[in-house]
Amino acid sequence: MLTSRCFSCTMRGAGRAGLDGAPPVPSLVHVARLVPVLATMLSLEFAESLRLSLPSALSFRQRMTSCWMTASLLCAGMAHAQAAQPAASGPQAPASLAVLPSAAPSVAPGAVAARAPRPSVSEDGVRQALALRLAASSSAKGALLIRLPGIAPQDTARQVPFQVQWVGQPWPIEARVNVASITKVFTGSLLAKLAQQGVVALDTPLSGHWPELAGHPAGKITLQALATHSSGLPRLPATWQVTWRALTHPQDPYQGAGEPEVLRALLDFKPPAQTQPQYSNLGMGVLGLTLERATGQRLEALMARHLFAPAGLGTPALMPGDVQGPMARGHAEQGGDMGPWHLGPYRAAGGLWLNGRELAQLLDLARRQAAPFDAGATQPRFPLKDQAGLKEWQGLGWVLREQGGERMVWHNGAASGFSSMMAYRERDGEAVIILADGDLAMEDIAFHALAPSVPLKAPDEGRRDEGGFLRWTAVVTALAAFYALAHALLRPRTFPSFHAAALGTMLPNGLLAMTGLWHGRQWLASWLPASAALTGALALATCVAVSCAALWRAR
Repeated sequence: MLTSRCFSCTMRGAGRAGLDGAPPVPSLVHVARLVPVLATMLSLEFAESLRLSLPSALSFRQRMTSCWMTASLLCAGMAHAQAAQPAASGPQAPASLAVLPSAAPSVAPGAVAARAPRPSVSEDGVRQALALRLAASSSAKGALLIRLPGIAPQDTARQVPFQVQWVGQPWPIEARVNVASITKVFTGSLLAKLAQQGVVALDTPLSGHWPELAGHPAGKITLQALATHSSGLPRLPATWQVTWRALTHPQDPYQGAGEPEVLRALLDFKPPAQTQPQYSNLGMGVLGLTLERATGQRLEALMARHLFAPAGLGTPALMPGDVQGPMARGHAEQGGDMGPWHLGPYRAAGGLWLNGRELAQLLDLARRQAAPFDAGATQPRFPLKDQAGLKEWQGLGWVLREQGGERMVWHNGAASGFSSMMAYRERDGEAVIILADGDLAMEDIAFHALAPSVPLKAPDEGRRDEGGFLRWTAVVTALAAFYALAHALLRPRTFPSFHAAALGTMLPNGLLAMTGLWHGRQWLASWLPASAALTGALALATCVAVSCAALWRAR
């Protein structure tokens, strides 16, 4: 999964990709609601200032500062209150449609049920859960649900029909979507296949393919470490260029990225004292570039030759300009359109564009451990989680999860205004794919479909609030305002009211603006006018009140 939420990859388990959070959208309406409160406060302060002599003007500024801070807190409180509003009724789901995958070569027998299959969650139950989740989303309009039945002994040598269901607004079945960080499982599978053929070795250090890294710490990173997120590399390069792209192009945050940026990040890399698994789009991007260097071929050609052609598919598209045929349209927060992302050197981490048929065909081979997915990419390499009732291991791109009495192999993703999730049950190969045209947390739905004892989250939990980020923003805002107010009132001559005003308004507005950047342009674009209007109104009212008070005293 790709991520900055601008980069749209959230860390959920080891897959942790996706746009996280569906925050409220403050607007000028919220500012209008503040006008009576502000008018009352300012009128009281102006009346009080008429009785003050010039030496007492600092007291007036203190009270004006409290107005600023109160207004900021009111804005934060109303934003939080809007986040808690219940969602409207959900969409209705049309009837299911049976679809057969396109022609593909026969595969060798793969995973076969060792015992009688356990009952899975009904299609209606999964569809209903998706409908409720869509109703709680502020961006997704529809979702595509694909279910592949378990592999029975008589089915191991032929393709199995799979079921396609639409929930909400459908898009053409052949239209491709950006499956985002699901790309990582195919990059990891490509590495495993090339290693199986002796083209590369999993323990080869980067310096073997990047002469520029000789003598640098990054040169010691192995290809397996890149594919398993254990290299120590950050999620993305910590450079001002990356931040600037996020600020100026939130709908295409990788636009303009190039290989020199990646090389500079590798040259500047300083390994942490203890290497812990850290989800890294940078690391997976480096892996894709390294495979290109090792073979002298483009990543698209490598995937086509070693993965897609054996599956009966054509050359994959890792950049929007390479997509052949129709493309579905992703959506940003509040339903606005989100343009396709141009990942450039990071395309191995999340650039694939596939339709539901193609993804189901690839997953069908992967769940059977059939060629070309027979090189051990799904084997667990090291543990990620070991909690009560939940264990996870990292494979080469793939993530293995043990929960609810079942072991599942999975990955998710979010980019270009799409959310994606695919998983299969290791015991019998039953699989689930969910694609959505907006921000939709649906991992728990897929796990629940394969392991019924895995609980479903409440619909509003599916809004990916990133652990209550907005609520913590409001808490920090309140603490900052209280700190500023306490100093302004208790130690006025050692703590100028200008600093208090800065803490009471600039910090809260800055935090809320950062929240907007995290969640996308749509939220930011609506907050900025509201914040600017509020700040401007307060500044103008302050200047007018101070000027009138000064003129009155001059008389």
